[in-house]
Amino acid sequence: MLSDYELAYIFEYYGGSASIDEISLYYSQSHRMIVFPEHKAMILQLLKANAKYRFNSAFKKWELCDTSDDYLCVSDMNYFKTIREAMSYIFNKHVASQGVFFHYNELYDVWFPQPSNDKWINELSEDGQLWYEKPIDSKKYDSTGKLRYAFIKEKHGYRFTGVFKFLKMDGQTRVYEMVDDKVLICGKKSYNMNMIICNIAYMKYYKGITDFDQIYGGGGKYPTQKKDGGEKKNFLPTSDGFTYGFVETNYLDNKKHLGDPQYAKTIHVENINPVFKNKNEATNVRVVFISKLMGNGKHVVVGWYDNAIVFRKRQRGANDFGYNIKCKNEDAHLIEEDKRIFNYPKKNEDGTYNFGQANVSYPYDLNTSATLKLVEKLNEYLNNL
Repeated sequence: MLSDYELAYIFEYYGGSASIDEISLYYSQSHRMIVFPEHKAMILQLLKANAKYRFNSAFKKWELCDTSDDYLCVSDMNYFKTIREAMSYIFNKHVASQGVFFHYNELYDVWFPQPSNDKWINELSEDGQLWYEKPIDSKKYDSTGKLRYAFIKEKHGYRFTGVFKFLKMDGQTRVYEMVDDKVLICGKKSYNMNMIICNIAYMKYYKGITDFDQIYGGGGKYPTQKKDGGEKKNFLPTSDGFTYGFVETNYLDNKKHLGDPQYAKTIHVENINPVFKNKNEATNVRVVFISKLMGNGKHVVVGWYDNAIVFRKRQRGANDFGYNIKCKNEDAHLIEEDKRIFNYPKKNEDGTYNFGQANVSYPYDLNTSATLKLVEKLNEYLNNL
């Protein structure tokens, strides 16, 4: 009756999704025939048997989903142990362990409604189509119009429940309806790519050079020779809400222009992720700072930024040296000195290198087995701090 080719064409005609009735209507018009219930049953059987198609429980239509592995669907019943794990895996966002509401982009927010407590009553309808949100204290509510990726906390962890939008007010209760039952997994692939490792000079606090904190060498020729460098304020929060980071790059002429920002070489942001080719900056990057530990010569992780911006060219401001990285204050994480135990060697045991002569390394651009295993352990270590 209906070939796979013709079915694919019908889905393309309807924009990628269609109901059984829409498919039947198109077929009856194109073939000038009446479609009976038994024909619809055959169409349904064909859809169920073809892995390219899936039924979307939100808008009650079948949809073409060639890349189903790239999506998390409500029907998958996947659980995440923590909010951080869900945000990292799905949205490529690194967040604090606490929180229930996160900004994703201009169109979407991410919502982890907690079980009912003394401030809120949050309930998911039995059929999963509606979320009810009611504040115990009466509050005026103005919908932002943004969609919400919503999760529910259950015995086994946090489960994705779909994409919801504000529907109406029912007394003091806010009602949201499901408009899609899937989310594109951004973190599974791109999370691993958006990372750089920066070798900087060693300090205790990185909040400026003081009587209690000096630069102890490492991080390139300039800080080693001058006992000064732009990384001295890498973990100093500022009143504008951002922390400005610095990693020393090589210079076009290290003998004549060492330390001169005009001659500083650039950071290759396309090596962080190819999508940043020809861009002036890379966004949503995990930046890990390592430094040579005094005494034993090992390079240890001293801190990191989440959701950072990495600039191709050094920017003016922040201090005399400028900056080439920045993040929100809350996304800058300094590791206390006695807890700096993760060793990130410049050379692996198999002889492959994590670093060359530069102070910036792009682990997923190197793409060696040893480096990838090391970074996997590094991410696990950072996520559990």
